[in-house]
Amino acid sequence: MEIANSVHYVGISTNELKIFENLWELDYGVTFNSYLINGEKKALIDACPSNFFNLLKNNIEKICPIKELSYLVLNHLEPDHSEAVLNFLEDCPEIQILTTKMGANMLLNFYGVKERVKEVKEGEIIDLGGYSLKFISSPFIHWPETMMTFEETTKTLFSCDCFGGFGEIKDKIFAEENKDDILEEERYRYFVNILASYTKHIEKAIAKIETMPVSAICPSHGLIYKEPKTIIEKYKKWCGYSSGINENYIPVVASTMYGMTLKAAEKIKNIIKENGVGSELFDLSNIPPSFVLKEIYKAKGIIFLSPTYDGLLFPKTSDFLFRARAKEIKNKKVAFAGSFAWAGGALKEFEEWCKVLNWELIGSAEFKGSPEQYAEKLENLARTFLQSFEK
Repeated sequence: MEIANSVHYVGISTNELKIFENLWELDYGVTFNSYLINGEKKALIDACPSNFFNLLKNNIEKICPIKELSYLVLNHLEPDHSEAVLNFLEDCPEIQILTTKMGANMLLNFYGVKERVKEVKEGEIIDLGGYSLKFISSPFIHWPETMMTFEETTKTLFSCDCFGGFGEIKDKIFAEENKDDILEEERYRYFVNILASYTKHIEKAIAKIETMPVSAICPSHGLIYKEPKTIIEKYKKWCGYSSGINENYIPVVASTMYGMTLKAAEKIKNIIKENGVGSELFDLSNIPPSFVLKEIYKAKGIIFLSPTYDGLLFPKTSDFLFRARAKEIKNKKVAFAGSFAWAGGALKEFEEWCKVLNWELIGSAEFKGSPEQYAEKLENLARTFLQSFEK
């Protein structure tokens, strides 16, 4: 598919993969986007996992023989973008790999590749004959070696993981034409799961991009943007969540073994909604943490519920908190309610997590067995938490 004059989308869309980075669920699939610039010299922007190489090769050869490629630009060395490098070196006798200095070190460490590698620097330009590639340093989006590539003639920015999204795309690769609600949510979930730890770096990259005459943004996953301002503004908003500019929203995040904490969680959720604040209940025992992280990231506060398990938090909750720490979801107001059968312990561990995450614990409540007899205690917890936002 030609997305600009002599710039072709040759990527792969798949629902075969069920997990990304062996960590994040892919309920709706994913794309591995690659782009062919068909100048006098031909350049491919970003590769793919090695098991998808033949599909990528077939897409390239609809435009030109793969052996005619002069350059493979690796904006990012994570294997979902670079693993097929050995296939390209074998099939393309003249190809040269373009990447950053740190990217070249990763090529050597990951794949033993050191020949036919050219290190490129910020602002350096490669002439393709009619088209030219300019390299933009963008470290820590989301690895330290990352860069973006700007094609100056068509004013197309190849942004790699920045502005990406989860989700298989069956047709309509342009965001302006594809209004699939699932893809919209998957774009935000991708941001939280993959990029949320690096918002300061993203904001620096956006400041660079906004000084450039960009006509289209082509990420390495998800949709292409012919109106760059739309996705840039979304990213500004999402980065703002990390600094406390949040939604009027308090999710209730619970885990349970036998349903007792869920009864309490349902009651707390209803009290929040009755007071005009958005709320949903998320059961970590049944909903993958990937989907719940995106909910707490945008929230102004969170109420957690967990049973005690061997004197600690239920593992579904502690695993979720570990992921929240990894994604730097910090500086939130929280409350906690915990159930137990004979002795507590979950609250103590949750308090330690609050210190790690720099969360302000507004209140807590523990209940023994069924929550019905502790209804007033739980209601007071919810109302105290709501009142903390009025100060």
